[in-house]
Amino acid sequence: MAQPVPVKLRFLSGYNLSPKIPLQSGANFFVITKQKVFDKTFGIDKGTPPLPNPPDFKKEMVIVMAAMPTERITKMMFTNATRAGNYVEVYCNYKKTITPLTYTEFPIVVATLPIIPEVNEIRFYQGKDELAILKTK
Repeated sequence: MAQPVPVKLRFLSGYNLSPKIPLQSGANFFVITKQKVFDKTFGIDKGTPPLPNPPDFKKEMVIVMAAMPTERITKMMFTNATRAGNYVEVYCNYKKTITPLTYTEFPIVVATLPIIPEVNEIRFYQGKDELAILKTK
């Protein structure tokens, strides 16, 4: 068995989920490999000026962790990613605190991973706990 190899995450900022995207309680995960799906997921209109760090779907796929809108501080991040065979493991932190906010927060983390032809799954973990397995193809 091959040793896990680090995979570079590139974080994207300024993106918000379309309100049409259904979310469950807790952390929700998405893998996006096509521009059309990305545009629908983030509700980007044709008249919107492009953000400075868009993904390049010829070389990258997008991973997303999002939670339902909340009035509590929610901490969420991707910490690292490693390739192990035909899948990439993405390690993340997700914690909804009891600390109240005076506004509604829309927790989201968006990043890219390089496209690796042999990879067909993205596995999301918090510590040793597997949170989700999503197909890339």
